Amino acid sequence: MHKGECATRDGDFMNAALHFERAALGYEFSGDPLPAAEATLELGRCLLYLKHGERLPALAGRLDNLAREEAASLPKGALISLRVWAVILRRGEIEPSPFLHLIHSRRRVRRSALPQVAKPSPGGLPVIDCMPPHFLIPPDRMGRPRDDDWAVSPDGKWFVRVIEDSSAAARIEIGNRVIDLGRLLDCPARCEIETKRVVVRVAADRRGHALIGALRDEARQNQAAAS
Repeated sequence: MHKGECATRDGDFMNAALHFERAALGYEFSGDPLPAAEATLELGRCLLYLKHGERLPALAGRLDNLAREEAASLPKGALISLRVWAVILRRGEIEPSPFLHLIHSRRRVRRSALPQVAKPSPGGLPVIDCMPPHFLIPPDRMGRPRDDDWAVSPDGKWFVRVIEDSSAAARIEIGNRVIDLGRLLDCPARCEIETKRVVVRVAADRRGHALIGALRDEARQNQAAAS
């Protein structure tokens, strides 16, 4: 993983892809599904920069397989994480901002878990490892997500969905699902339980788009499995 990150820092995405592929296979062979998934995400980023975004759905299938095969051994919450990562990776070519934001967040988590080292002496040049700035800036006038069930709040800060056409238990379950995904994606989310309806709100930015995309794709997969 370290060699792959160094190669991406140098702009050598082909070499980086080889390192991340080896890391993913190695972690999977040793029974470490989460590091294997993170290496797969990094591999997908390299393929995106190498103009091979059409391969991302196949990589997302790897994450789906990891989630299915390692479900019993995964820690609490990790199964949902893998499924959400798979959804974001699968849509990485058409919606790169949530995908690259996810990788940036996972790198930050990995770095925070490493032993702290002494800071460089004053005057030293910092090493900056991040995605291109235009992927970090939320697009202006994001507009509403591609889902008729969601609307934009009058102040433009929230995507809002009103759930009325289900049982009380189902409405609450959907609301809780949105809150859980919001925590995983570091996306502000709210759920208001009323007598005959549940109102959920998610931040009107790229994280909210990713969350709604995850919900939409999850529902599509559930319908396909039921049929």
